[in-house]
Amino acid sequence: FYDSKRGRMVLTGGDYPYTRGDGNALQLVWAIDLAKGSKWELLHGWCSPPGGVQPARPDNVTWVYDSKRDQGIIMPAYYFGPARCPDVSEAKDGYVYDLASNTWQSATWPRPTPAYGGDIHNHWGVYDPVSDGVYRFYWRGSLNMQVLERGANRWEFIPLRGSGVGGTDASNDQSAIDPQGRSIYVISRKLKAMIRYSISKKEVAETIPMPAGWSAPSSEFGGGDMETYLAFDSINRVLLNPVTHNYGGKLLGVGIYHVDTKKCEWEGAPEGVSGNTLAFDATNNVFMFFGRSASRHFWLYRYRAAP
Repeated sequence: FYDSKRGRMVLTGGDYPYTRGDGNALQLVWAIDLAKGSKWELLHGWCSPPGGVQPARPDNVTWVYDSKRDQGIIMPAYYFGPARCPDVSEAKDGYVYDLASNTWQSATWPRPTPAYGGDIHNHWGVYDPVSDGVYRFYWRGSLNMQVLERGANRWEFIPLRGSGVGGTDASNDQSAIDPQGRSIYVISRKLKAMIRYSISKKEVAETIPMPAGWSAPSSEFGGGDMETYLAFDSINRVLLNPVTHNYGGKLLGVGIYHVDTKKCEWEGAPEGVSGNTLAFDATNNVFMFFGRSASRHFWLYRYRAAP
């Protein structure tokens, strides 16, 4: 996520080689300040201090920045299991990461009903600073919105039936929030469209066809568990969708949507770009795209409208 207080990106979870463990689902926390270069800073190591807490090796998870409290919020979908740190409590549960002290803390909210969700469903989320809530598209036989109201520490579960999306499982796709426009967007692979959820109306307000050239992801697993990636540029007010297929993460093209004018664009991709992690850095006005890179590179993309 983008840490707006310090103008940097903060990462946890997922798979990558490290000096400890087997490379699966690491609970380390890293930050990178792109204005200062390409060096990652380790904020939290393998184990919390004795007596502390930490998530049990997060893999596919909700990971959002609560700008009101200067905290990261993590929730399952999928945790790999404990790292077995001595005298540290580790669980497949929700946690808070305090950025001022760089410590993991137990969640203050109860577990949701019916559940957080699993590896194939419900691992993305967004934080809305206006309503002070975490929003997660949730699949339970139909599409729903699962909302954590942070101030009240309670959950709301909202069935979504508008615009024909009830049978659409968009919960394994990255959502993006436009706080100013009071909207959350996610791609429906089934409908080949983008869904716009109205925060104020608590319903699906619009279904937007994807641009020509876009195709739903396919994979070695028949396409069922592949993801789509979406992030919002709050400066130029566009949504960016890097289109990748299969676990190699090769970029096939970029879909661009202007939320105010409802204009769609499609841009071809340069050779060699790949990834499965996307976020927007408003300090440096760039999207950051990385992961699935044999060359161990990450890529930055800046949108600029034609003169």
